[in-house]
Amino acid sequence: MLFWTIVKIAFKSLLGNKLRSFLTMLGIIIGVGAVIAMMAIGSGAEQAITKNIKAMGSNLLYLRPGAFRRMGVGGGSRENITSKEMQAVLAINGVKMVSPECTKRYQIKYLSQNSNSQVYGTAPTYFEMRNYEIEQGRAFTEEETLSEARVAIMGPELAKTLFINDYPL
Repeated sequence: MLFWTIVKIAFKSLLGNKLRSFLTMLGIIIGVGAVIAMMAIGSGAEQAITKNIKAMGSNLLYLRPGAFRRMGVGGGSRENITSKEMQAVLAINGVKMVSPECTKRYQIKYLSQNSNSQVYGTAPTYFEMRNYEIEQGRAFTEEETLSEARVAIMGPELAKTLFINDYPL
């Protein structure tokens, strides 16, 4: 009997204060919705990061030369990793491949089309290490690297930008 009395009083109170009841319900709905949205965004970000790490490979190690820093400000020049140092890393037990990487942005032009793109200077082992597959054409060879041949591999977006009606190979 007491339970039903409490329920009746609660409903009368809700009906008597409609605006307060509506605002309370609205606050609860927005709060629960915000928590659900944040959980979904966090889960999506976690999946994207996991996918990128898996694509990169869990057995890659990046070595980068250091720079002199003081209080967060760079104060010295970066030294490059030499070929002799790369051979020393390759001699370490368990290391299968090494690949240098040098990146810089360049303006790339073909006839009247141009694009400001990131350019990577690297070795033929780079593609196997990063699990990259070439859709058209072929990767450059070790001989082309040693002879400093002028060869390049471009991504599909750059090919579409530069070679609108032409075949890029």
